[in-house]
Amino acid sequence: MIGAIFCVYGDDLDPEVTARLGIKPTESFQRGSPILTRRRTYGNHPTGGWLLRSRDLVVSSDLDVQLTWLLSQLRPATAEIRKLAADGLDVALICVVSGSSGGGGPTINATNLKTIGTSLSLST
Repeated sequence: MIGAIFCVYGDDLDPEVTARLGIKPTESFQRGSPILTRRRTYGNHPTGGWLLRSRDLVVSSDLDVQLTWLLSQLRPATAEIRKLAADGLDVALICVVSGSSGGGGPTINATNLKTIGTSLSLST
């Protein structure tokens, strides 16, 4: 499994995150709602969440392709992403890679690294 996920978490997650970012999430949930999988329910979510997952919308086993797509979706919302972080919400970009043993691994191109390091940097 390979994918990139942009996440916003917070106990009192603003239900207007979708409107603020102008992006529809692939998953969202409120604090206290049940954690559901295909097989069972696992308690309740300890916090609210808003997620945009590349693997749900991009057909590729190349992390760089998935990351390029995800960053292209987020780029227009950079200022609002920074405001969400300034409002005290937890904001994260997660890359998921699991596969067979045998060495090697995913690569991230220079353009994506620059975007992550500058455009989406949440430090002041």
